[in-house]
Amino acid sequence: MIPKKFWDLAGLADYDFENNWDWYELFDWADEQNIPEEIFPRVIEPLQDMQKLDLKKLGISEIVEDFGLLQNLQYLDISNNSLTKLPKSIAKLPNLQILKMQNDPKSTCPYTNRIGELPEGFTNLKHLAEFDAVGNSFVLPKQFGDLKELVVLTLGGGGEFTLPKSFSQLGKLQKLTISGAKLSTLPEEIGNLNNLVELDLSINSLETLPQSFSKLENLRQLNLRSNLFSEFPSSITHLRELRELDISNNKISTVDTNICKCEHLRTLNLHRNNLGSLPETFGKLKTLKELTLYKNNLKKLPAGFENLFRINSLNLSFNQLEELPENIAIMVNLGALNVSNNQISKLPKKFPTLPKLSNLDISNNLLNQLPDDFDKLKSLSHLNLSENRHLQNLPSHFGNLPKLIALELEGTSIKRLPRSFKKLKPHLRDYGKKFLQEKGQSFWQKILQAIGI
Repeated sequence: MIPKKFWDLAGLADYDFENNWDWYELFDWADEQNIPEEIFPRVIEPLQDMQKLDLKKLGISEIVEDFGLLQNLQYLDISNNSLTKLPKSIAKLPNLQILKMQNDPKSTCPYTNRIGELPEGFTNLKHLAEFDAVGNSFVLPKQFGDLKELVVLTLGGGGEFTLPKSFSQLGKLQKLTISGAKLSTLPEEIGNLNNLVELDLSINSLETLPQSFSKLENLRQLNLRSNLFSEFPSSITHLRELRELDISNNKISTVDTNICKCEHLRTLNLHRNNLGSLPETFGKLKTLKELTLYKNNLKKLPAGFENLFRINSLNLSFNQLEELPENIAIMVNLGALNVSNNQISKLPKKFPTLPKLSNLDISNNLLNQLPDDFDKLKSLSHLNLSENRHLQNLPSHFGNLPKLIALELEGTSIKRLPRSFKKLKPHLRDYGKKFLQEKGQSFWQKILQAIGI
């Protein structure tokens, strides 16, 4: 195809065909792939100077070798296209720092890359600092560790995966994600990545961590969700800078007693494991702010659990708890508490003195009453008491909850509401009336059914 500007014969005598022909081959490629001109100009000068190129979600099926003409390119995004391979010339972009070619699983884009291998010489991209290839399935070259400027690396989601030994040479790596890659082992050399700050190894087949893992002394975020751990990896307790740990959806039955050595831990997610108890040292995690333990087999909480006084969000639902700590009021920062689907029959006496509790879900338990001074929970805005079959009454001053905006009573045995209920917000008063009406109808329906009418 001959570009339209060729027909401007006035300048034809001065035109350098030989040195510019490759550029027009590149223009032909852009036309064939229907790339908009505002994204990829059909003019040489701006392309020569171009530093950032965003080609994501355009349905591009191939990239030609002439792409290597973009020598000043620093940022290239070819995510969510229809590519199966990359040109060799992409490895000759001397200034490339960021390369994105992932398939975003949350995107509704119909295009998907299926890149099966990296081009020869890929590790010559000496300035590459960020590489995102999620959803593609290729083997990392043995020399992958030559990309010594890498700071952010995101892989996985495209099939079984292994790491080459040279991986440990990525000394500047700070954020590493290898998720959904059927990864079963980590090389012992991973401990050499001592600048790692964030590590996501979720949705793999890991059963253990190498001893060298404890050398990741700067690690702050660790995600081991959905693996095959049956024991809590002891090496984690040596990660003194750790702030966030997600080791949910595994098969762990006990937590290492030395977890208290993670003295900066703020977020801990242990849901969907086989925990029957927590260590006595658990209450020493004084910096913990969010704790998720739902869907385990916990029957009681360890002594000193209430010393986690910085916690603002606590989820203990779907366990076998019969009671909460008597001194739970010490947890003065607790804002959200979910203890639904347990076997709790009563709340501690000092429970109403929790000053910041705004969201309480205690549904599907064995509650038969609430503390008389329950109205002291002045910050309470959301309350779920549903499916407590033995609960027959609400405290007389229940209506003195000024911030309450959401209430659920379905599945309780409450037949009367206290007079103070009229002090609640209008929509809650209406809810109460409807609840009692439905309760009454249900009662008479049962009577009529019983006498055969």
